[in-house]
Amino acid sequence: MIEYLHQEVGNFTRKPLWRTDAVGYGNPLEDIIPANNFRRHLIDLALSQSSYNSQMFCDLIWRLPRFSEEQQSNFWSVLDKWVKEKPTQDELAKVREEIRLRFFNSHGFVHRIHDVGFSYSKEQARIFYKKLQPTDIYQKHMWLFNFGLVDISSESDKPEEWDLLDQGEKLLQFRVEALSEITSCYGLEGIFHFAKIAKCQSLIGEIAIKSVVKSEELEDFFIYCLKNQEFLELARGASYNFNDDQKCSLFKRIAPKIEETLAVDLLLLFPYRQKTWNLLNSLSDKASDRYWKNVSCLPLLKTQEEAVESINKLISVKRAKAAFLSVQFQLQKIDTKVLLKIMRAMLEEEVGTLNEGPLVPDNVVEALALISSDSTIPLEERAILEFQYIEFLTKLPRWQKEPQLPSLEQYVWAHPEIFVEAVVGVFKRKHGGEDPPEIMQRPKNPNIARKYYLLLEHLHGVPEKNNGKRNLLYQYLMGWISTIREQSRTLDRIGVTDEKLGELFASALLYQSSDIKTTLLDIMEELHSEKISIGVRTGLFNSRGVYSREPGGIQERELAERYQYQGELIKESYPFVADSVYMTLSREYQKDAVWEAERDKIEDRIGLIYL
Repeated sequence: MIEYLHQEVGNFTRKPLWRTDAVGYGNPLEDIIPANNFRRHLIDLALSQSSYNSQMFCDLIWRLPRFSEEQQSNFWSVLDKWVKEKPTQDELAKVREEIRLRFFNSHGFVHRIHDVGFSYSKEQARIFYKKLQPTDIYQKHMWLFNFGLVDISSESDKPEEWDLLDQGEKLLQFRVEALSEITSCYGLEGIFHFAKIAKCQSLIGEIAIKSVVKSEELEDFFIYCLKNQEFLELARGASYNFNDDQKCSLFKRIAPKIEETLAVDLLLLFPYRQKTWNLLNSLSDKASDRYWKNVSCLPLLKTQEEAVESINKLISVKRAKAAFLSVQFQLQKIDTKVLLKIMRAMLEEEVGTLNEGPLVPDNVVEALALISSDSTIPLEERAILEFQYIEFLTKLPRWQKEPQLPSLEQYVWAHPEIFVEAVVGVFKRKHGGEDPPEIMQRPKNPNIARKYYLLLEHLHGVPEKNNGKRNLLYQYLMGWISTIREQSRTLDRIGVTDEKLGELFASALLYQSSDIKTTLLDIMEELHSEKISIGVRTGLFNSRGVYSREPGGIQERELAERYQYQGELIKESYPFVADSVYMTLSREYQKDAVWEAERDKIEDRIGLIYL
């Protein structure tokens, strides 16, 4: 019911655009009068309940501008009756805060403040704001510490006269006065109790240290917080007031008085930087390990020396992912050998230990690109790393001008058996039977199969030899392709291998050099493999990617003409390739163009609007 009172837009009927009859369930209203009458009846019903609680009043206050003058008067009468029933201090504070938020700050009913019909409610709001003030000192000041930024009440009704800087100073003053009043009544115990029930514990600690905690009470304050773990955030906020040297001095005074585990807890409150780590030298190795296992690693390290020490320490306690996250915004400054160490260590960690949060794919790709560009790292190591992180590197389709797996692609060029291994890892034998023992004994890992599939889908082209001689390039490419086909034929996967080679050829025909393209046409014509042609057609078809449709099959006709033209150009030299690839694609696109044109005619006839 309350939600309906807030409903002002939309309707409850609908009909499809292509229907010329019917209007949904029931007929639309001719005017809004019945709806307004129904809404007024709901408000009257809401104001005549037998009992209320603080949440009900908060909901009604939020929707008070929609009430008539009479209904507003009834609301304040109902609220006055409820106050006389002596609700709890917590309920009083909750309703009082709702009144303050809605009537006396920039996020409330500012646009209704000067309405004639709303002036009575504003007067009543001021009266009840004073009447509802809790007698409990904690509830009285709770609203100041429920959020970090509080929009405090303004003396002016004109928003343009509200000074945000002045409000910030007043807010700090109110908070200091609140904590001072609590301390004068209950001492530091009052601060601890207030921190337990308030939401912004660290904010209380930050202000309390500056305003109410005396210098001789400082050490006892921190020791109490450390011994009672529920007040760690209170101690964290208190530590914000000290610079690095003051924090070091504070630690050296407190550490001898507490257990080593509590000393580590104190260091965990300090900033993540070298000066904090130096304090670990006074603790045992066990305590140091506990620090590195639990510290939050912020990516704000100032120097490369800090970054390297952080990385080494985190890796030593099996937190390689945290080490990466701590330097993910300054990867350019980190040595590639160190990055390689991090990426390897992340692979060695168990999945259950990676609780540091998600990796940002763009940062992982940047790190791998930096490693791949370092020629001093062996190609095999770079290729293995790209294969392990292939899910991050293959977010885009194959049809890009630059390769997404540069090192892994070069490794496959040098070792064609890897291509065959990927085919075997993804596809079954065509005629059944069993593979050789060395293949059957490989562990069945779905994750590895997924990586093999991505490898086959994202290889960018065929091997290149920049020696300037066509015959040598032909021999090299034919040798590479023949090795793959012979091994695949032995493993009864020649058909699917030819299709995957065809998709690879399609990428090469689109993006590699003219010598590569001509050589591939020679090889395809000599092999005369229909399966390779199917793969090439699939690759060229998929290279179109996502597209927006134009009416009448215009795009399909243009593609059909383009492939027909390309087929006619090579028809005399490469008749098999021309017919099985380009002419076939042209015929398929011509069919698609006719289908699209017929579809548009049908839609126009039945009145459909294509979206």
